[in-house]
Formats: sequence, structure tokens, C-alpha cells
Amino acid sequence: MHFSRPQSGAYATTAASQAMAAPKDAEARVFTQVTRRLIALHADPDADIAARVEVLNDNLSLWNAVAVAVFDDSNAMPEALRAGLANLAGFVDRQTKAVLRGGGDIRLLVDVNRRVIGGLAAAPAVPESTPTEAA
Repeated sequence: MHFSRPQSGAYATTAASQAMAAPKDAEARVFTQVTRRLIALHADPDADIAARVEVLNDNLSLWNAVAVAVFDDSNAMPEALRAGLANLAGFVDRQTKAVLRGGGDIRLLVDVNRRVIGGLAAAPAVPESTPTEAA
């Protein structure tokens, strides 16, 4: 349900902050859900191969979505952050394949995800566009 309110003063600032924070909150929730599943998988060494593949594939799909987003030219993130996330996506891809082959370490995937969750929680919201001032 949508309530119409004037978008001025403190309300406008709060509404804008919430609108920008909402995508980060959703991203953090998805990372948290997948990370919990990775932790459960690590805790169950007897998990069947189908369960292992499903969880690892879901984490890899999440990171593939991250890679697509950071390579999108319209992405407003700073270049250094985009490059760092692209590198992490590559690492997650290689580590996931190693885990699926019986090597690698799921804890590394959990650690990467936890760091991203922490970054999403700590990072200020990035506006989609920067307004320009008239001269």
C-alpha cells in the first residue's frame, strides 16, 4: 500500500535514505541466507552430493550476479570497489570448483560472504546519480 506524503524536509531525507538502503538490505539478506546454507553444509560432512552441489551452485549464482552487476557500465559503484568485487567473484568461482572436485575449503567461501555482508552493513548508501549544480 502506498501513502502519499509531501517529500520535503526530514521526511524526504529519511525516505531517500530508506530507498537507497533497501537494495543493500536485500543484498545482505540474500548473502546471509546463502552463507547460512554454506555453514550448514560445512557442518554436515555426510551431506549428499546433490545437496552440496545445490548450495555451492546457489552461492556461485549469487556471485555471478555480482559479476554481471559490477561489469555493467551504468553501475554507480566506485571503480576500485567494482574491481575488488570482480576479483572476489573470480576467486569464488575457482574456490567453488575446487570444493566440488573434493579440494578447496567451504570456510573460505563463508569468509568471503561474511566480509561482503559486513561491507553492506557498514557502507553508506550510494546514490544512483549525482546531481549537478547549475553554474
